[in-house]
Amino acid sequence: KLKTTGFELQAIYHGSAGDFKYDLDVNLSHYKSVLKSMADEGYVYERGPARTYVGGEIGEFWVLQTNGIFQNKQEVDEWNQAHGFNNDNGDWIPLQPAAAPGDIRFIDQNGDGKLDSNDKIKVGSGNPKAVLGFNATLSYKGFDLVANFFGNFGVKRYNGMKRQLQRMDKNFNYGRDALNSWRPDNTNTSIPRAVIGDPNGNSQISDRFIENGDFLRLNNLQIGYNLSKKTCKRLGIQNLRLYVGATRLFTITGYKGYDPATGAESGALGVDDAIYPLSRTYMMGIKFGF
Repeated sequence: KLKTTGFELQAIYHGSAGDFKYDLDVNLSHYKSVLKSMADEGYVYERGPARTYVGGEIGEFWVLQTNGIFQNKQEVDEWNQAHGFNNDNGDWIPLQPAAAPGDIRFIDQNGDGKLDSNDKIKVGSGNPKAVLGFNATLSYKGFDLVANFFGNFGVKRYNGMKRQLQRMDKNFNYGRDALNSWRPDNTNTSIPRAVIGDPNGNSQISDRFIENGDFLRLNNLQIGYNLSKKTCKRLGIQNLRLYVGATRLFTITGYKGYDPATGAESGALGVDDAIYPLSRTYMMGIKFGF
């Protein structure tokens, strides 16, 4: 059983000042879907950072929490002496046995001395708290302009592209950020060391790859000019319109991935797993009638 609640508000205004006319349309919506029940009340489905479970909101992000980078062997030893568990034989098993200077420090949330799915914390949702749409139609004599803005707010994004470009666990091409990875002579960085095999699991799903996904985009813009009826009659036509336009001209966002608007797949809202970005297009045309 899935319960979806929300609201939608719309405000429309028409106005004019002499030959200048304008129509403004603002739309604001919010919705939330919660999984209320399943045949299996203990149902949990995880896809990357996205977790779906009974009682939870669709689109929640659950990830491991990080706490900086080990700077030296003493930090590693002290951490593993304080965090871990005794196995059935009474042997001490450290929390991060493969850790070395330059590796990520992970938090054991439930204190059982193990790092697993039970240590993940909720860090937000890929489902926006607010979706904004704004349309403006302006005209002055023969000229007109139509613009459409679209935005999401109160949303998180999982930057899977960042994970792929910073994982550095194989002999492979990586992103420019890899040049700033931790080294003994480069310790003031948030990017862990480069090491084949990634024994500490630095690239596992964590808050390293969660980003603010808010954005505002000029989705469509078209500017046109309509010839006067007098001119059209002289040309032997009823009407003629010249126009130029573009889609996705600019996006205001702090998200570092390709496109904050992608990643709407069911079960993985907000997960940008190197999704191909939407392209920008330009157009121009002539429209006339006899």
